[in-house]
Amino acid sequence: MKTPSSVIRLVRRPAGRLALLFALPLMLAAASLWPLTPSFRLISDPAPSGQLTTASVSAPARSDRILVKPLPGVDLTALNLQLGVTVLRTFPGIGGLQVLQIPAGSLAAAVIAAYQTSGLVEYAEPDYLVHLLVDPNDFRYWDGSLWAMKNTGQLGGTPGADIKAPQGWDIQHDATNVIVAVVDTGIRLTHEDLAGNLWTNPSPSSINDVHGINAITGTGDPTDDNGHGSHVSGTIGAVGNNSVGVVGVAWRVQLMALKFIDAQGNGAISDAVTCIDYARSHHANIINASWGGTGFQSSALHDSIAAARDAGILFVAAAGNSQSDNDATPLYPASYNQQLDNVIVVASTNRNDGLSSFSDYGARTVDLGAPGEDIFSCWNGSDSAYQYENGTSMAAAHVSGVAAVVLAHNPSAHYTAVAQSIFSGTDPLPSLQGKCVTGGRLNLYRALGVVTPPPTVPAAPSNLSATATSSSAINLTWTNNATNAQGNTVERSTDNATFTQIASLAAGTTSYSDTGLTASTTYYYRVRAFNSAGNSAYSNTASAATQSPPPTIPAAPSNLSATATSSSAINLTWTDNTNNEDGFRVERSTDNTTFTQVASLAANSTSYSDTGLAASTTYYYRVRAFNSAGNSGYSNTASATTQAPPPTVPAAPSNLSASATSSSAINLTWTNNATNAQGNTVERSTDNATFTQIASLAAGTTSYSDTGLTASTTYYYRVRAFNSAGNSAYSNTASATTQPPPALATVTVMASVPLANEAGTPGQFTITRSGDTTLALTVCFTAGGTATPGTDYQSMGTSVVIPAGASSVAVPVVPIDNQVVEVVPLTVTLTINPNPNYSVGLLGSATVAILDSDLVALPHL
Repeated sequence: MKTPSSVIRLVRRPAGRLALLFALPLMLAAASLWPLTPSFRLISDPAPSGQLTTASVSAPARSDRILVKPLPGVDLTALNLQLGVTVLRTFPGIGGLQVLQIPAGSLAAAVIAAYQTSGLVEYAEPDYLVHLLVDPNDFRYWDGSLWAMKNTGQLGGTPGADIKAPQGWDIQHDATNVIVAVVDTGIRLTHEDLAGNLWTNPSPSSINDVHGINAITGTGDPTDDNGHGSHVSGTIGAVGNNSVGVVGVAWRVQLMALKFIDAQGNGAISDAVTCIDYARSHHANIINASWGGTGFQSSALHDSIAAARDAGILFVAAAGNSQSDNDATPLYPASYNQQLDNVIVVASTNRNDGLSSFSDYGARTVDLGAPGEDIFSCWNGSDSAYQYENGTSMAAAHVSGVAAVVLAHNPSAHYTAVAQSIFSGTDPLPSLQGKCVTGGRLNLYRALGVVTPPPTVPAAPSNLSATATSSSAINLTWTNNATNAQGNTVERSTDNATFTQIASLAAGTTSYSDTGLTASTTYYYRVRAFNSAGNSAYSNTASAATQSPPPTIPAAPSNLSATATSSSAINLTWTDNTNNEDGFRVERSTDNTTFTQVASLAANSTSYSDTGLAASTTYYYRVRAFNSAGNSGYSNTASATTQAPPPTVPAAPSNLSASATSSSAINLTWTNNATNAQGNTVERSTDNATFTQIASLAAGTTSYSDTGLTASTTYYYRVRAFNSAGNSAYSNTASATTQPPPALATVTVMASVPLANEAGTPGQFTITRSGDTTLALTVCFTAGGTATPGTDYQSMGTSVVIPAGASSVAVPVVPIDNQVVEVVPLTVTLTINPNPNYSVGLLGSATVAILDSDLVALPHL
C-alpha cells in the first residue's frame, strides 16, 4: 500500500457533541507529515489572467511527494532526471500536472524550491493533507428516521424543517442518467441500498475499474473501509421504493465510487486530484466532496476543480465542522468557491432549522445550509448496515442529491443554472441570516422550480403573560402558534386603550423584557405575528405593575454592648436606628480582625445571646442592619470575656496499694488522676465497713505511711481527691496486715568510761540490746550510788531511747565541780529497770566513779 500523500480528512461529527473533524484537523502520523517552514511560498488565488500568485503557507503534507505543473509547452524530463524524481502520475486535462516521488533522503521543501527557481514551472507545491468532514450514529423513512426528507416534528424537531423531499418527489425523484462522483472513502459495493444505483464503467481499463477507482492503491476496487463514503452515498442516492433501508434524495442515480481517503479518514491531495480527474474524464455531472482542510491552498487541487468546471461538472463541498467563520479562516476545497463558480459550499442545519453548533459558516464563503445533524443513512459494516452521522458532510450530500434530481428534471441545464436553482429555492431561516450567502436552507421542491403558494397571515400568539421583575422592568412570555411568521411585534399601553409598538422581534420569539419603566406603574401588553401577507390577530392582553422603588440602605445600629453571663454565653444589646431594615446580622471575632457572621435576626431586634462559647475567652462583636438595598455600616465593636468554667469534681485516685512495713506501720501508694484536686483524704477501717478519715494530704500526693498500729492486725484503706466542687469517687480499697510483734530484746549496761573527774572528763554508761533493732526501744533505768544528781553530776533522767536500727546507746555521766573536797570518790550506779518491752540481762547495773579535782593528790582506787 502506498504511503498517503497530502492527506484529506472527512468532515463529520458524533451526534450530541460539539463539531469535530472526523480525525482532528490536520493531525496525521508523523511519518507521513512534514511541516513547511513559514518562508515557503505557495501558489494561491488565480489572477484575472489565469496565472496563480503565491502565498506563504504552513500545513501538513506528505514528505515523499510533491505536485508540479509545467509552464505551457515545457518538458520537465531533463529537470526531473537531474533532481532524481519519479513521475507517478500526469494529468493532461490539468495542464500536464505531475505527481512526483522525491528521492529518499531529500527534503520536499528543497526539491520544491529547485522547481520554483527553475523558471520552468507554473507552480510547485507540497502534496497537502486534508480530512473528512463527519463522525457516526443510527434509523428510516417511514418511521421518521429521515427527518431531513420529511420533518413532522419527530424526536423534538420542528415540523417543516426539512428539504421538502415528498413535495419534490411528486415532481421528480429519479436521476437515472445523472452521474454523481462520490470522492470519498469509497462505497460498500454490495450494500442492499446502494448496489442498484452504482455507476458502471462502459469501458473498464486494465485495473478493472467497473464502478470507480481506489487512488490510494492504484486499483479499480473502491470498497469503503471507513463508512463515510457509504453514508453520504446513501443520502445522495440510496435506492428508493425498494422496501428496504433508507431512501436517497435521488431514488435512481449513478453513484461513481472514487476512493482516495483511507480507513482512518486521511487522504492526500495527489490522490484527490486523481479522483477528480477520473470523474472529469469519465463524464460525471456532479462531484460530492465531504472533506477538506485548513492552513493551505493547493494550486493542483484548484486546477483539478477548474478542469472539472470546464467540463461542466458541479462541485459540492462541505463547509467544515470547526464552528469557524470561513470568511476569516478558509477551508479547502470549499473556499475555492470564491474563484470557481462550480463550487457550492454547504453548512449544516438541525431538525429545528438552526445552524448546527459544530458547523462552519461564512456570509461570503458559504452558500446555503442543508440538514447535516442526526442523519440516518447507509454504512459499511454489512450489506444492511445503517447508522446516524452528523456533519457538513451529510449536508453536502443532501445538496448533491438535490442537484442530481434538478439536473434530471432539466437535462440541458448548465451547472450554473442548477446551482442558481438550488440557491433561489432555499427557505430563508433566521438562524442562517448573515451566516451564508443565501441565508436559507435547501428545498428540493422549490429547487425544481415549483412556485410556492402565496403566504397566509400567521396565527396569533396566545397565553401572553406579564411579570414585573423590578421597579423598572416587566418580562413577557407567550406561545408562538405561527409556522410562517417573519417576526412578532410587541405593543404597550398605560391605559389599556392606546397601544404603541415598542419592539419588533424575530420569528419564533416567545419572550421579551421591557425595561426602563416607571416604578409602581401598571402597563398593558399585546403581541402579534407578521409576515408578507400581513399581521396576525393580537394575542390576549396581559398587564403587570412594576414594583415599588428599591429601598435605601438602612442606618447602622449603635451602642452595642457585650456582657458575659456564664463561661459559655455572652449577651449583646444595641440601639436600632432605622425603620426600613429587613433584619440584622451579628458578626463575631476572636482577634478583632477577622469577623464571621453568627446570626441573622429579624427586623427591630435589639439583643442577641451568643451561646456555646469557650470559657475564659475574649470575643468581639459588631452588628449591622440589612435590606434588599444592601447592608448598613457596622455598629461600634463591643467585647466581653466569658467567665472561667465552674470547677468539676476531681477524678478518683486509682491503683491504691497497702504494704505493712512493721508490726505498727503500713505504707500506702496510689495513682493521682486529678488535675483539679485541692487535696486527698485517706480513710481506714478494721472491718472493711466502717471507715474513719485518718489523714488529709496535699493535692498531688501519692503516698502515705500509717503508723502506731497494732501488730498482727488487718487494716483496710481507701483514698479520694477533693476540691470546692466536692469529693471524687473513692479509689479501690486496699488492705494489709501489720507484722507480728518482734521478740523481746535483752538489755544490759556497762561502764564504758568508768572514771569521771570534776576537771571535765565525763564518764559513760553503754546500754546494749540484743535481737531485732528495727524499731526504737525505750529503756528505763534508776540512777543510784553515793553521788547526788544535780549536785555532783548532771541528771541523766530515768530513760533513754535506743534508736531504730541501733543496738546500743551511750548515757554520759557529766560531773559537776562543786568546790567540795571529797576524799573518797563518789559513785554513780545505773540500774536497768524491768519493762514489758525487753528483759534485763545479767549485767543489769554498772558504776562510774567521780574523782574530786580539788584534791592535791588523788588516792589510788
